[in-house]
Amino acid sequence: MKHFSLPLFAVLFSTASLAQASATDAPPADMVVTATRLPDIASPLPNNTVITRAEIASRQATTLADLLQQEAGLVVLGTGGPLTSSAVFLRGAASKQVLVLIDGVRVNDANQGLFDLSLLRADDIERIEIARGAYSSQYGSDAIGGVIQVFTRQSERAEASLRAGSFNTYELNAGARLGDARNGVSVRIGHLDTDGFSATGPNYFAPDPDKDGGQMKTAQLSGQAELGAGLKAGFSSSWKESRTEFDAGVNDQEAAVASARLEHDIRANWTQTLQLGWLSNTLATDGRDDPFGAYYSGFNTQRDSASWLHRVEWMPGWTLVAGADIADEQAENRDLLANSTLFDKRLQNTGVFVSQYATLGLVSASASLREDRHDSFGNYGTGNATLALQLMPALKLYGAYGSAFRAPSATDLYYPGFFGMYRGNPDLQPEEAREREVGVELRHRGQHVRVSAYRNNVRDLIDYGSSMPFDLVNVKKARLQGVELEAGGRLADLRWKLNASSQSAEDIQGNDLVRRPQATFGGLLEYAFTERFSAGTEARARSSVRDGGQRLGGYTLFNVYAGWEVLPSLTLGARLENAGDKRYQEILGYQAAERSGYVTATYAWR
Repeated sequence: MKHFSLPLFAVLFSTASLAQASATDAPPADMVVTATRLPDIASPLPNNTVITRAEIASRQATTLADLLQQEAGLVVLGTGGPLTSSAVFLRGAASKQVLVLIDGVRVNDANQGLFDLSLLRADDIERIEIARGAYSSQYGSDAIGGVIQVFTRQSERAEASLRAGSFNTYELNAGARLGDARNGVSVRIGHLDTDGFSATGPNYFAPDPDKDGGQMKTAQLSGQAELGAGLKAGFSSSWKESRTEFDAGVNDQEAAVASARLEHDIRANWTQTLQLGWLSNTLATDGRDDPFGAYYSGFNTQRDSASWLHRVEWMPGWTLVAGADIADEQAENRDLLANSTLFDKRLQNTGVFVSQYATLGLVSASASLREDRHDSFGNYGTGNATLALQLMPALKLYGAYGSAFRAPSATDLYYPGFFGMYRGNPDLQPEEAREREVGVELRHRGQHVRVSAYRNNVRDLIDYGSSMPFDLVNVKKARLQGVELEAGGRLADLRWKLNASSQSAEDIQGNDLVRRPQATFGGLLEYAFTERFSAGTEARARSSVRDGGQRLGGYTLFNVYAGWEVLPSLTLGARLENAGDKRYQEILGYQAAERSGYVTATYAWR
């Protein structure tokens, strides 16, 4: 492993901030549902993060990528403007190895195996939960690097917002609510239009200086009801339709996700939850203007899912969670130019799991076991164990061990290839991972510092073979390891947050895996000048990365933002991104946005 020092000033700033706090203990951190699958059970591990609606609003964020970029262990890479595809790396694990949920529904695409972050705007989001580490024993496939769960936003009242800015960008969002927080229905709609900018750079294989813009329409409908003593119901649904330009053509995409949830208190210590989920994702890529050969392809994913969870507190401090998950998905890939089907496959997965959480004085622990059965490879078992020791009121030591896997996607298994090469392989086995982690957390009067060290050994990585016909095989092994620092808190009217990571992501020969920076840093300072006006700045730094046989240089970026409550019903906001106008690339051949600014006006009827 190559060693990189965490930024010294980050450590010093964290220590100095804690030193200013008194001996009064801080309240517990925000609960992370994702780490345990239920809201009333706290995970022993403090390496989980919650991004709240208040933070999303105060930072004037426009995209999901804006929010994730500032979190420890996370790197988001884009291929151009706000509507072009974005991928996420979590602790060195690739997008296909990171599970993404929306309101509890798995949204990793059955064809490609990943979720495109550009499908979610910041205005769609109520909060984000990030659970780092191996979580397959709770969720099954894909949770090698961790789990990112997005909870969609519900309107509290009638409101409307208008955002305008660089690249001739206009965005309108509106929402309304009928009923109250316990029994009510919320509806939200949105429209985005942008001219974009030329995403491809001079080292792209076929540069084209035209602008790559697009449009997106969104709609959300959600609600909840208390049906009687101990019985609650809720539902959520989101729909997106987008048209995004790229140099060779255009992508047309329609995505929808929905869930219905019923919670029943069987007894005072026993609760069952039934959730049904549905996902539809249709992508048509029109590349008929590609100078290297016309193509027109379509990918369709349909997934029906159900989960049944039971929570039993069978003695004080001891809580058992058991459940079953079922998913039935249809994956189709069509050549729309030739009007032919490349593959149309149905895949099913069934998983059962049990988790035990316990708190005994200063010690908290958990253990989980899960067995999955998948159509393509049969049975697969995973497990996880954690242990945390509260040495003193402000100091916690913790450790974890977990196994995880990623099932091959439909494209991995069945893609017929290109001129007889680069074909899928129906005999592929799942990628496997074993992760170990140790860490320490200091939490004191609204301030906290966490330092974690982890190692994740991954084997049977799916990649193209080294000789003709270059079909997909289980060939590679990799080691993902690193140290990450996360800290934050409030000092009077100042909110601060920072993270730094030093990581190594290498294959068995010691070669760096592509697009994984070995050192990252993120920082945020926000000051409330009055009760109605606040402003802040964000910093983000990345070391160089290997991509496409080349090395892309590192970079440091700064963003600034401000919010002003002009009237009780009217709020104005502004955000300046890449304030230093840094020219850089996150992916070989694709330019990132130059300096750009946006202003927002929000009116709420009270």
